[in-house]
Amino acid sequence: MAVKYNPAMDRRKKELGDEAESWTTAYVVDVLSELPADSRNATIDAILALMDRHFRPDRPNSPNDPVQTVRKHAAQAKDPGLDDEELVDHLQRFVHVAQHSDSWGFDMWGWIPDGSEAGGRPIALEVKSSGATRFMMSASEWARAEAFRPDAGEAATYAVLVVRRKGTSTPAAMDLLEDPVSLVPESLAQSVATYEFAYEADSLDASPR
Repeated sequence: MAVKYNPAMDRRKKELGDEAESWTTAYVVDVLSELPADSRNATIDAILALMDRHFRPDRPNSPNDPVQTVRKHAAQAKDPGLDDEELVDHLQRFVHVAQHSDSWGFDMWGWIPDGSEAGGRPIALEVKSSGATRFMMSASEWARAEAFRPDAGEAATYAVLVVRRKGTSTPAAMDLLEDPVSLVPESLAQSVATYEFAYEADSLDASPR
């Protein structure tokens, strides 16, 4: 059976994906920007520590290397002389790593607070836009999820965040699936031989940060 390429549909899918990433970036930046400066700086350092466990600069001496670019904006976001607009700009460029390169295997850094003022943990977020409780992943995204598998007793450091839409300008829900590899097959059903997944929203702790 011949499958026709529909450029309009492809553009719309990209628009929906970009919209979901924009919502998530705004959410994460809002969480970070509301922290006291000392707590925010500690959070930035924790995210960088996780990044350093998995990534090294491909071109250490190049200002265009994506890892170096993220580090630059992290440092700039810690500048106590920034006004609110400058802080938000650098936080956006720090957390939304996919805008710098497609090679990360996820879209952005997130932060999951644990209830205390400064406590919490960093997490890599692969953002999906969907009209239902299902989504697709690429082989490279799934490989990154496998590479981020936590050691025994450790918390997840990679998650899929499904931004569910329902014909409105705002998300109907944001479902967080931490360590998706461990969720297959009990909580996350995988289609045979593909990277298409389905889940039950009621089984999740949907509290993205």
